[in-house]
Amino acid sequence: ISGLSTIIYTPPLAALPWLWGQIVFLTLNYWIVFNLFGILLTWPESILLAAISIFMSIAFFIPNGLGVLDALWVSIANNHGIPLGESVGLVLMLRLGHLMAALVIWSSIELLRISNIYCKA
Repeated sequence: ISGLSTIIYTPPLAALPWLWGQIVFLTLNYWIVFNLFGILLTWPESILLAAISIFMSIAFFIPNGLGVLDALWVSIANNHGIPLGESVGLVLMLRLGHLMAALVIWSSIELLRISNIYCKA
């Protein structure tokens, strides 16, 4: 059990809104994109996909679950009757959503940084 404490990490309190925010926004992302492709995901299924996404990034140290999550998304789409080509399109749409979110966050941080520089001057 003493070795378990080195494996289990408790994030600081300030990180909790970020962690919960990831679950909420990933859930919305999955629900919207899968439903746009005609796959009627329920909210619990979307929450489960969000949790799996976060777990894959944390447990296996794969940045954003590249490859592993893509295969999961294609598998889910195929199980719901979506052809392979459209399933890959769904994966590309999900990855584009991740890229856009990263760009928005990066831009926001840069704007805050720039505004702090000029406010101090």
